[in-house]
Amino acid sequence: MSLRAVEQVRASEQEARAKKAEAIAQAKQILEQARQEGRRQVEQVQARAQEQVKAMLNQAEDNGAQRAERRLEENRRMCAQLKWQVRERLDQAAGLIVERMVEG
Repeated sequence: MSLRAVEQVRASEQEARAKKAEAIAQAKQILEQARQEGRRQVEQVQARAQEQVKAMLNQAEDNGAQRAERRLEENRRMCAQLKWQVRERLDQAAGLIVERMVEG
């Protein structure tokens, strides 16, 4: 093999090594960019999920408060009705007692 041919082979090998190193560097850069983008997307999804959880908890608290208020109002009505019934029966009982005392 002539000296010229050897130099051409060496130059080709050097060029191939340089292209390989450049390709490796580009691949590393692409990989790092992909990792950063993946982390960014995960952070966005986590932030949206946290917002949704907060909204769901707030809605659940509101619903719970509304149900509690409705139940409290229902209990107040029932209590008032029971008081009215007790007063009515108390009047009846007092009337019966007076009637028996008068008869007896």
